[in-house]
Amino acid sequence: MDEPLFRDGDRVCLPAPAALLPCRSHPESEGITAHHVQWVRRSLPFLEEPQLQSLLGAHYDRWVCMCFPDIARDIAEDLTNLVTLMFLADDLTSRPGRDTSSVTHTRAAYDALLDVMQGTRAHPRSAGQLPVSLLTLAGELFGSIRARMPTTQWHRWANNMRAWAEGAIQETAVRRRGKPLSFAEYLTLRRHSVCVTPWCVLGEYGLGIDLSAIAEHPAFRDLIGAVTDHALLTNDLHSFRAEHYNGDDINVIAVLCRAEGLSLQGAVDRTSMMIHDAEHSFIQQRERIRSSSMGSTAEMHVYFQALGHLLAGNTRWSYLTGRYHGNGYEWNGALSGTITLTPDCTVRLQEGTA
Repeated sequence: MDEPLFRDGDRVCLPAPAALLPCRSHPESEGITAHHVQWVRRSLPFLEEPQLQSLLGAHYDRWVCMCFPDIARDIAEDLTNLVTLMFLADDLTSRPGRDTSSVTHTRAAYDALLDVMQGTRAHPRSAGQLPVSLLTLAGELFGSIRARMPTTQWHRWANNMRAWAEGAIQETAVRRRGKPLSFAEYLTLRRHSVCVTPWCVLGEYGLGIDLSAIAEHPAFRDLIGAVTDHALLTNDLHSFRAEHYNGDDINVIAVLCRAEGLSLQGAVDRTSMMIHDAEHSFIQQRERIRSSSMGSTAEMHVYFQALGHLLAGNTRWSYLTGRYHGNGYEWNGALSGTITLTPDCTVRLQEGTA
């Protein structure tokens, strides 16, 4: 049996982020949050109060408000509800420790989600661990988005959602096998299972632009690839405590420790450096496209800024979300310094603050 990555009460030093990209929140964030709290309590009656508190403590509203600060309020409200349902669906299906976290159950759940997205399941029924009420809500949100999205953009988004679902199913299969991953295997798997590319398309939608004509251009794909790497490494860096206690080793910290023999501190330092590198890579690729004919349009300039907000917002959210740091967690504003790892929460010492 593998030694645990760390023991209760162990400490690790978290390096400061690169913070090369500006972070700001939606100007109507308070109203979006209030709307979201009401929607969660009204729309998810199958959850008990502790589950509702946990869901609200994840601050998915703040993720949307910081990642997409320039989109219309009504779209921000829809996207906040959508990301909440997507995280909830993931928790109910493919998380380790659940009796139903088999590949068969995971595929049934994601197939049902994709069916309601496409409108091919007129009367949703429960699938995997996804209740009818969740699938019905998802269908309403998908329908609202589809009604306002250009057709080509909708098909792109739907294809990206299908690819994400297949990645999540594959991750479940790898988790069930229990075979340790090399870093290269981990990165290939996570690039498919992390839901970044669909949200890049939703960023276009929220801004009222459609970049479908250049979406397959190698330079554009490389740019989205840099966004994906930054986001998945950032999320894994901040979630490794929670995932360790949930028995999940498909995380960059666990992989670097087990496959490459790094200490916990060494894995945290290596991951932080990779995030720095991904941020620099994003900026370099963005500037190369900006200086080309493809990047000279007003739409592209707006989108360049939006992708920067997505990375900065996702980073800031990763510091404050109870999803990673425990129920009732309140971030103290520290961006770097020593953290203590406990089963209940991350304990962060206030050193480098935002």
